[in-house]
Amino acid sequence: MPSLPEQARLESRVEALVSRMHELQEQNRAVSEAVDQTIAAFYQRIADGAPIRLFGEVANLARRSVKTTPDGRYAEMGVRSFGKGTFTKPVLTGAQLEKSGFSRSGLATLCS
Repeated sequence: MPSLPEQARLESRVEALVSRMHELQEQNRAVSEAVDQTIAAFYQRIADGAPIRLFGEVANLARRSVKTTPDGRYAEMGVRSFGKGTFTKPVLTGAQLEKSGFSRSGLATLCS
């Protein structure tokens, strides 16, 4: 076991590192918030004055049969309702899609 002065030195060093970690976490939070605000302002500027259209007026939903291979990898993206954006799902293999029955029902795509 280290001597008492060495333990005190190590404790002081650990406390300084923890303090610095908290500072950096706060800086990271502030930067993330600033980025989010900048993106929101940018999107607002793009949307200002743009006509509002029903989704079905600009894109239609079509189900298409897609041949999948068991070892193929397939990315999936979804659209949230009420203008709440898009989201991605984990990439699945063709075997996983087949097991879920998803590939048999056809893949939905948006067509403009």
